[in-house]
Amino acid sequence: MKAIISTMALYLFSVSQLFSQGDTLFQTLIHDDSLRSYILYVPDAYDGSEEWPLVINLHGFAWEAALHMVSSNMNPVADTAHFIVAYPQGLTMVATIPGFPPPSPGFNLGADSLFVSPDDVDDVGFIGRLIDTVTTNYNIAPDSIYSTGFSNGGMFSHILACEEERIAAIAAVGSTLPVTWPCTTSRAVPVLQINGTEEGALDYEMGLPGLLHSVPETIEFWTTQNGCDAMPAITTLPDLTTADSSTVEYHQWFGCDAEVAHFKVFGGGHQWPGGINLLPLLGNLNLDINASAEIWEFFSRNSLTSTKTHLKPAEINLRAYPNPAATQLNFEFELPEAARVQLTLYNPLGQPIQVLANEQLPAGRQRINWQRPASVAAGWYYYRLQIGERFVAQPVVLR
Repeated sequence: MKAIISTMALYLFSVSQLFSQGDTLFQTLIHDDSLRSYILYVPDAYDGSEEWPLVINLHGFAWEAALHMVSSNMNPVADTAHFIVAYPQGLTMVATIPGFPPPSPGFNLGADSLFVSPDDVDDVGFIGRLIDTVTTNYNIAPDSIYSTGFSNGGMFSHILACEEERIAAIAAVGSTLPVTWPCTTSRAVPVLQINGTEEGALDYEMGLPGLLHSVPETIEFWTTQNGCDAMPAITTLPDLTTADSSTVEYHQWFGCDAEVAHFKVFGGGHQWPGGINLLPLLGNLNLDINASAEIWEFFSRNSLTSTKTHLKPAEINLRAYPNPAATQLNFEFELPEAARVQLTLYNPLGQPIQVLANEQLPAGRQRINWQRPASVAAGWYYYRLQIGERFVAQPVVLR
């Protein structure tokens, strides 16, 4: 079985090169006297002249880094948004409940957890060593190092949020916070959860008792940790692909010291939305969102310093309406004092679509009206409102 997976990984890796615009490098390092490996994707646009973000993208249990690179399809996003991606390779882990594959590659969730290392592998230390190595060899922005992952890799991203203070934000796909790893960090960490409601072994409402928190419990942990308001704002996203038998809601919590957000995929299986479906038996693959693009959009507005510059909507009595919008979008907000105001609309890849305002405005109630050009298609966008040195970023739907 392992040989079949390795052969498939090499084949799909070769195919993926046709769709990428950069260098895919197979790298190794020594950690705890063991040889560890990872794939590093460096877009062609990187020349070392400026700092770029680093995204660590972790595979699931019984999978491999090369397969995950293909299935998550994050490299094209890195090409356009300009960040470097590292795909670490896990070592042999053992699943502690029946129904999972035999010992296979994965990341250690600690003693008595769902995925245990027979050799007590220090994967937190491995990722720390990987960060050291990549930041030594490339011009990486130290406040823009992120972790995302699928299934076991997403669970381990939660652990990195608790243990590795250089991680600015995490995004967990098809996964939740492990029960068996006590998270004792005192810092607020931006967290994005992407989960299907039909993920099989990982029950959305129940989790895995004694091993994994449910999705609501995971979100409650981070909203409490980050000091968020109790109830989220919920946006129903357009059902762009009805054939995928799934729909998406976007949940966003406000009043936070660090952002918490959630894509809830109704009818979605244990999949990476918008990715490449290598295992249809894992359930419906949602195609209404591109998880890699949404993860980058979330990361791009959450650096280690963003909590100091983040502007809460309630502080300025911000309204953006109607949402969804057809031909016109209105922005209203309060300026306590005169300030430079910049308002820009972005697509999910973090590319600016149009600058709506860039001017000095007086104190008082402000209103900016945007007439949608015919060239801006229907879909899912973000606006970023910057007032002085602080900013707020929010989603909007154009129909």
